[in-house]
This record gives sequence, structure tokens and C-alpha cells, in this order.
Amino acid sequence: MRQLPELLLALAFSTGATPTPSEADLADAPVLSNWSLARVSGDVGLALVGSVKGHPRLGDRPAVVTSELVAFVPDQGWAVTRSRVYRLAPQHGGADVH
Repeated sequence: MRQLPELLLALAFSTGATPTPSEADLADAPVLSNWSLARVSGDVGLALVGSVKGHPRLGDRPAVVTSELVAFVPDQGWAVTRSRVYRLAPQHGGADVH
């Protein structure tokens, strides 16, 4: 069963509030590995934490926190934050919420 935050993000996506990234967007997107959902204090809401490869500003980093999630579709291997598209590496054991 999906966690509530994941269901809410999937609902926002399914209503058309967030467009699907193009193939070009996904090809250029950094890859987030060992990711999990994180509740961020303040007005931000949900973000992803994990390690990133190919980030245009940060490069490769073992630990990052993304900007606020706009769309989260782990079954299709991608997420959109306020600042960019990420490709999501496959998870072993599912996504945690912190």
C-alpha cells in the first residue's frame, strides 16, 4: 500500500496539475539514488533526499535534499521538483518517509 504523501502527489499528477517530463528532460536529468521522501520544515512540504549524479549545479554528491516536490512518480522512475526533473534510480525495499 502506498504512503499518504505518495498518494497525494500521484493525485496531483493524475489531475493534470503537473505535466509529464519530456524524453529530452529525462535524458538530461540528474539521477537520484538511495532516495526517500522527506518532510521539510516550514512551508516547503515534501522533498527527496538521496545521492545525486550529474546535477548541473552540484555535480555528484553523496547526500542532497531537493527543492519541494511538484510531481512524484516512482513507478515510472522520475520526480519533478520546483527547480528541476530527476530520474529516480530503482529502490530496493521501497521508499521511506522521513
